[in-house]
Amino acid sequence: MFVGLDFDNTIADYGSLFTKVAIQSDLIEKSWNGSKKELKEFILNKTNGEESWMELQGKVYGEFMSEAEIMPGVINFLMHCKRWKVPVCIVSHKTEYGHFDSKKIPLRDEAKKWMKKKGLFNKNFMPINPRDVFFADTRKQKIKRIVESGCTHFVDDLIEVFQEPEFPNRIIKILFSSEENNFPNLSVYDNWAEIRYAILGKEDLGAIRFLVKALKGAFPDSIELLEGGD
Repeated sequence: MFVGLDFDNTIADYGSLFTKVAIQSDLIEKSWNGSKKELKEFILNKTNGEESWMELQGKVYGEFMSEAEIMPGVINFLMHCKRWKVPVCIVSHKTEYGHFDSKKIPLRDEAKKWMKKKGLFNKNFMPINPRDVFFADTRKQKIKRIVESGCTHFVDDLIEVFQEPEFPNRIIKILFSSEENNFPNLSVYDNWAEIRYAILGKEDLGAIRFLVKALKGAFPDSIELLEGGD
């Protein structure tokens, strides 16, 4: 087993950051409310909307990257991978610089700095080596890298990646999304707890002890699993 992960909106959670930066860029009113998808549609419908959206992406993924959060459940998933010796790589479709970015902030460097800051390269508890983080200029190059890396599973938030004809059927496709999808041979989950279960199975006491040690710095004396109920 070798698990590949997308980065933007799969590991990195930009949540309200897009809205915040859009307000600062005078693209929307302060009172605007909606999801990232709705924000994108709103901006694309404006005059020069595509250029404005690409410029906004460049700001969020560059200048404001440090303000992004990590998706809930990702750390838990990665610690389980480390515990069970499952190798993990990150493959991201991310250009060197943002479109229309006059500051020329290196997006890939910012992403790696964010990963390090969030502890994703902690070799004691994380399965990711910085050498196993790859960036591609195009979607087709991303898929080529996924194939060359030998991934058996890949998790992405964009269905378009899996719809590319070059994406091999042998790789298990997992879409991180809250929207239903009927694309063949595709599993869809809207949270990382379900993704972890789908790939790695149930938690066991050994894995829980490992997680506690990572968080507390020492193994607990004992752990008791409690059954849920009313």
